[in-house]
Amino acid sequence: MTRVLRSATKKIQDNEIINNKLNISKKSKTIKRGSKKVVVEGKDESIKHNDIWDITSILSSIFSYTEFKDLVNANSVCKKWNHITNPTIHRTFKLQRSRAIQNKVHDKRFHKAAKTDAEVAECIANNSKFAPLVKEFKLDENLNPQRSTELFETFRFITIFTIERVGMSQDQFLAIMKSLNQIKELNLKSLSIKKIFKKRFYTKSVQLPPTLTKLTLENVYLSRNPEQFIQTINSHTNLIEFSHITYNQTGFLDPFYKNYPSLKSFKYSSQTLDNPQSLYDVVQFNPQLIALNLQLKCTDSTLISHINSYLVNLEDFNLYDSVVYNQTRSDITAKFSHPTKIKKLKVTWDKLSQCSVNSILSNCPHLEDLSLIQSRSYLSTDSIISLNIVNYSKILKLAVSVDSLNKSSFDFILLNCVNLRELHIQLPTAWKEWIDIVGTRCMGLDQLALSPTPRMNNPERESFFQELYETEFKTNTFTFMNTITKIILRSFNFNISKAEYFTNFTKLRSIKFPLQYVRNLRMSKNQILLDKDLWPNFRLRDHKVLQRHYDIELIKSTF
Repeated sequence: MTRVLRSATKKIQDNEIINNKLNISKKSKTIKRGSKKVVVEGKDESIKHNDIWDITSILSSIFSYTEFKDLVNANSVCKKWNHITNPTIHRTFKLQRSRAIQNKVHDKRFHKAAKTDAEVAECIANNSKFAPLVKEFKLDENLNPQRSTELFETFRFITIFTIERVGMSQDQFLAIMKSLNQIKELNLKSLSIKKIFKKRFYTKSVQLPPTLTKLTLENVYLSRNPEQFIQTINSHTNLIEFSHITYNQTGFLDPFYKNYPSLKSFKYSSQTLDNPQSLYDVVQFNPQLIALNLQLKCTDSTLISHINSYLVNLEDFNLYDSVVYNQTRSDITAKFSHPTKIKKLKVTWDKLSQCSVNSILSNCPHLEDLSLIQSRSYLSTDSIISLNIVNYSKILKLAVSVDSLNKSSFDFILLNCVNLRELHIQLPTAWKEWIDIVGTRCMGLDQLALSPTPRMNNPERESFFQELYETEFKTNTFTFMNTITKIILRSFNFNISKAEYFTNFTKLRSIKFPLQYVRNLRMSKNQILLDKDLWPNFRLRDHKVLQRHYDIELIKSTF
C-alpha cells in the first residue's frame, strides 16, 4: 500500500512539474541586466517569429534551380510547397499542347488556324486562374485578332514580353499593348506589321506604360507605313536599355534626338545606313550613357569625336566597323583625343586605320575587359599591324583575333596585362610563336580560349590539332598549365580529343568544345555519349543542340 501511495505521489509531482514548465514556456521571461531589460519570448513564440526557422526563402531558392518536372511533383506535396512553387511553375505558359494530344482531341478536318485558335481558347480556360503569376511570355505564332485580344486581356500581368517571327496588323499589336500596362521588357524580333484601311478599331496610338525600361527591336518590317505602330513604340518615357537592329529603319531613334535622362544603354546596328549623322544628336544629347554599342558600315571621324567629347560617363563601348562587300574600301582615321572612363572595350574593325585603333586604346586607361577583332573582306590589306597597350594592369579579360598582328605587339600586350585572368585568342598561321608567348607572359590565367585562324584549310587544321595536343599540351610545362581551371577550344574537333592531352593542366575543372558539327540532324542531346576510356574522370554536362551544331562541356570529377 505504501509503495502504491509513493508511486501515485511521484506521478502527481511529475505532472505538476510538467505543467509548471509548460506554463513557464508560454510566458515571456524578463532578464534584468543593470537598468536594461531584455525580453526573451517563449520557445514557441521565438520559433514562430525567428527568420532562421522560416525556411520559405530557402525553399524558394532551392526550387528555382529545380527541373520543371520535379517542380510539378513538389507542387503537390503540401499546401505550403504548392504556394511556394506556383510562381515558378506559372511564370510562363505554352499556348498549345503537344502534337500527340492535339491529334487525339481535335477533328482531323481542322486546318492549322482552327487548331491554333481552339488550343489558345483551351489555354485561356485552363490558366486564367493563374494569370497574376504569369510574368513572362513569348508569342511566336500567328493568332486570330479577337483571340489575341482575349489572351492578353486575361494575362495582363506579363512583365517580359517577346514577339518573334510573327506577322500581324497594326491594330492587333495596339490591342495587345493596351492590355499589357505592367510590362517592363518588350522584345520585337522579326516582326512584320501591316497597316489596314478597312474595319479598323484603332485610330490613335497607344501609350506605352511608364514601367517599360527595356526595349529591343530586331528586324521589324513595316508595310504600308503604320504610323500608329511607330508612334506607339516611340511613346516610351523611362527606358534604361534600348537596342535596335535594323536593315533600313531609323524612325525609332526619334525619342533620343533630345536628352532622354533615364537611358543608360544604347545599341544600334544597321548595314544600310550610309551616313551616321542621325547618330550625332543621339550621342550629343545623352551624356549620361554608360554603355554604347554601334555596328555600322559608315563609321566616320565626326562620330568617334562626338563619342569621345560628349559621352563622359561611358564605361562600356562596342564599336563594330562592319564589312560590306560591294562598297569601295578606304581607310578611316578617327581618333580619341582625351582619356575616357571606359572599362569594357570591344573594337571590331576593317577600315579603321592602325593609328585610330591605337588612339582609342591609349585613351582608355581604366580598361578591365578588352576585345580586339580584325574583320576582313576581300578588299582588306595584308599589312602587318602593330598595337600598343601600355601599363594596363587592370585588364582581367583579353580577347585578340587579329591575324596580321605582329608577334612583338602580341608579346608587348601580354607583358603589360600583368593581372590577366581570362585570355581568348584566335591563333594565326604561325601559332607556335603565340603559344610560346602566352606560356612566357601569362602567370595567373584562370581561363584560356583558343581557336585556329579561318585561313587554315581542313588538312592544315587537322595537323594543327594534333601538333598542339601532342607537342604543346602533352609535353610542355607552361606556367599557365598550373593555374587554368577552364579551357575553351573553338572550332576544334571533339572526336579526336582525349583526356590524356590535358594531364599537365593540374587545376583543370572544365573543357568546352563549342559549335561541334551535327552529322545526323535527328540526333538529340541524349544520343551524345562520352567514351569513358578516352575521358576517365570526366562527365558530360548538359549541352545545347542548335540546328547543325552543338556545344560540349566536360567537367572533371573532384574525387
